[in-house]
Formats: sequence, C-alpha cells, structure tokens
Amino acid sequence: MLKTTLAALFMVAAAPSALALTQAEIRECNAMAAAFKQQRQEVEMAKAARDAAAMVAEQAGAAWEEAETHRLVSAGHAETADEAEAAFETAKTAHARAEARLADLAGAYQANAAVYNAKCVRE
Repeated sequence: MLKTTLAALFMVAAAPSALALTQAEIRECNAMAAAFKQQRQEVEMAKAARDAAAMVAEQAGAAWEEAETHRLVSAGHAETADEAEAAFETAKTAHARAEARLADLAGAYQANAAVYNAKCVRE
C-alpha cells in the first residue's frame, strides 16, 4: 500500500512536465496575451466614453428639469422646455449606446480571458 502511494506521488510530481506547453502553444499564448493589452485599452476607452455620456445626460436632465419648471410662464419657455427635453432624450440614448458598447467589449474581454486561462495557464 505504501509503495503504491509513493509511486502515485512520484507520478503526480512528474505530471507538470507532461502538462508543459509546446512551442506553438507558447506562441499562441503570447499572441493572446499581447492582444489583451489592446482589448484592455479599448475597454478603458469605452468606460471613459460611457462615463462622459453619463455626465452629459445628467447635465441635460438637470437643464430639462430647470426648463420644465418655467414651462407655463410663456410659449417661449414651453419651447425651451421641449428643446431641453429633446436634448435630454438624445443624451440618454447616447449613454445607453455607450453602456452597451462597454458591455460588449467587457464581455468579449472576459470570454478571451477564459479561453486564455483554459489554454495557457497551467498549475
């Protein structure tokens, strides 16, 4: 029993060399790792664009709220409130597009990371 256990331990200890990556796999993993840098930059840029779009939408919403409080004063004020509302709706749409782009890029990055981990990370 003891000999079998020791033999199994020695085989497990030798197993990592059997799990080593081939040269082709190493090249593929290096290429994937290099692509991560660009993908990470794209995600960061998309995050910054989303944050900027959120700020614009928030400011447009505040401007609309302010204009809306004066809607009943005159026809000019009502027109200003309508324009402010349209600007707010446009800003919300731009923010939603930026949010969706960020989600797509982040999802692709995570999927690529999972593939990299499965192919290239050995314990």
